[in-house]
Amino acid sequence: MDNGYIVVSLLYRLVQYGKDNTEITSNTTTWQTQIDDIDAAIQHIKTNFPGCLGLNANSIQVLGESAGGHLALMWAYSKNTISSSYIKSVVSCYAPTNMQQFGDVTRNNPLKYNCGAPYLDICLNLLPYVPHYLLVHTANTMDIYNTYSPMMCVPGVSCFLGSNTLQNDFRVIDSSYNILQSAVATVITNPSSNVTLGTYSPKNALNSSRVIPTYILHGNNDLIVPYNKATAGMKTALTNTGGLIDSINTTGIISYNFNQNNKHLIQTVPGANHGWAGLSSGNLDNIRHNIIYG
Repeated sequence: MDNGYIVVSLLYRLVQYGKDNTEITSNTTTWQTQIDDIDAAIQHIKTNFPGCLGLNANSIQVLGESAGGHLALMWAYSKNTISSSYIKSVVSCYAPTNMQQFGDVTRNNPLKYNCGAPYLDICLNLLPYVPHYLLVHTANTMDIYNTYSPMMCVPGVSCFLGSNTLQNDFRVIDSSYNILQSAVATVITNPSSNVTLGTYSPKNALNSSRVIPTYILHGNNDLIVPYNKATAGMKTALTNTGGLIDSINTTGIISYNFNQNNKHLIQTVPGANHGWAGLSSGNLDNIRHNIIYG
């Protein structure tokens, strides 16, 4: 706000986890539902906020992280209810942009690891923010804890987050492929060629008649959304649709002159895992600086 922004945090309906094909295909909250929710919220902001907050609704920046980054890109590129002249930029942090490749990764290479070293940082700090990962007790695999809840306690034993003695009694099960199928309410056998996943890939949603300046940030140590696989094709798509000013690898402060021929920037953040895990506070400050002033 000190830099002249009014920040609004949007909520959208969440995809329900389908544990089997019946639940997957009957899911009523999909990616399209979420994009529509974002659109309704932004339209509400544009219509009602200028009068009560003095907001300049003709200058909107959209920012999202992880799944929110995917939805921010999809909304900015695919929705035309608000003129693109009002959308000044979209910023995406560690989000998948090639859902076919991301689906292939989650289907064929799911993360399954104990919560001991070297994954302790992920288990303690990252999992509470990633609802499609489940915490499972290794001695009793039916004993499942949904990591979206902060109450990760074992009755009569100890709280997982408050103790370092139980890490190796748990392992993480990646159920994100079921979430991905639930997000399109479709059972998918071959994600790499699935048309629906292609439709909901930001790299394919880019539109030459609706070019939104795009700033993408992604850590090269990301275990949840692997940079090289889940974002395949985005660099080429941005280059061909609006022009890519640069694709850089840095944790530092950056400065670029965006213009009509070069509207987009990709920043790979060395050493960063999902959610910026592994970065120093100074490098996190640099990321905030780049987003605000870029």
